[in-house]
Amino acid sequence: MKTLLALAGLGLSMSAHATITGSLISSDSLQSYSINDFSSASLIETAYTQLLNYETSNNLDLSTAKIVVTDDVFTLEATLGGLLTCYYQGRTATSIEDCASLTAYATGNFATGTTPQEQKSLNAVNDATTIGLQLNRSTTQISSSLQSLRHLRIDHSTAKGGGAGDDLYSMVGPFGFFVNAGGSWGHVDGNTGSAGFALYNRNFNAALDFKISERFATGILFGYTSSAAELDRAQGRFDANIFRFSPFATLTPTENTYIDLAAGYAKHDNAANRQCLTCGGGAKAQFETDEFNILAGTGYTHNIGAWSLRGYGQASTIYMNIGGYREQGLLGAGSGLLTVPEQYVVSVTSTFGVELTYAWSLPFGVLTPRVNGEWVREYANDPRVTRAFTRSGLAASIVSNAAERDWGNMGAGLQLNLSNGLAANLGYQALIMSGSYNHALEGGLRWEF
Repeated sequence: MKTLLALAGLGLSMSAHATITGSLISSDSLQSYSINDFSSASLIETAYTQLLNYETSNNLDLSTAKIVVTDDVFTLEATLGGLLTCYYQGRTATSIEDCASLTAYATGNFATGTTPQEQKSLNAVNDATTIGLQLNRSTTQISSSLQSLRHLRIDHSTAKGGGAGDDLYSMVGPFGFFVNAGGSWGHVDGNTGSAGFALYNRNFNAALDFKISERFATGILFGYTSSAAELDRAQGRFDANIFRFSPFATLTPTENTYIDLAAGYAKHDNAANRQCLTCGGGAKAQFETDEFNILAGTGYTHNIGAWSLRGYGQASTIYMNIGGYREQGLLGAGSGLLTVPEQYVVSVTSTFGVELTYAWSLPFGVLTPRVNGEWVREYANDPRVTRAFTRSGLAASIVSNAAERDWGNMGAGLQLNLSNGLAANLGYQALIMSGSYNHALEGGLRWEF
């Protein structure tokens, strides 16, 4: 146990820019021993010896005693029974190595030669690999495409209002081919641990669907996204080309209800480029990410004449395996180049929303404006501390930002159903999130045959 405490002290000895203070607390939570400077393992051993003497004289259970060290932003808890946990700005570490990395991050002592600004850039590039889990979520794109397909597949012969014959908008055939394209632009604010960056995406989706019966339709959706994150102050850039496919099925148990199911895979081809004084003019890397996702959603629509009010909910899970990589210098070798291991990320969200539409019958078709709003809740996607190494073997910490737990989406759009199985739509959506914003615009076309 003394070895554990000594190692914990050695990990905290990385504190070069701040002194972490705390106390050793006995198992009765009454006796404590102040530690004014936690940069020496000998001080921990001294406190440990004092606690042993206190336990012996008071006949206490030492297995429940623990060390608690804090400087208001960093906390270390070392249970004398053998458990170790560190906390910093929502991040958690449970091993000596990760605690040492997290402590170095908390106190500003990174790998030799890495400036605080470069560390922020490194963290931001790492954050950009998973920012799509919130600002350009793949399951949100799938859900949006399924909703567009469902809208464009609707038989508007039942729409109330004058000006159009019923037979003009009846279903033409069981097959449908759908394409849509669009883009989004946004920004993620920087903080004490990570640089901010602007984000740009271009999306293209195509789907082939087949109506098996009046209550069941299935198909497959293909998608491509070109994503670019430009770090503030020209400190770096992250680019990704994402290719995805997703089989899906839609069940309509009743005229006003539906159930969506989808499962998919996406391949991310990533390229990172960051500023680094000791990396031969900068550092670049190429690596891949495998993404697997599952989506389940349901909704109910209440019709009042030409008005329709839809309430809906969905759950989605995304698993990402971010490949490890070895940085290369832009102008040659450098001591600050990193070897970064694989990272694994799991995101689980729920979405609840409402949508209001009005079916307006015109001589040439049915025009349907809509507005919607939804609330998204994240249950996973926890902060990560990734332990990388320089060419010389020095450890470096890459710390991800804590994910936002709640955010909203607001949208508006127009849909036009024409004769002969043609339909088109145009939509806009805005993200409502603390410290970030994102705007998306897309249009689609469906042909039924």
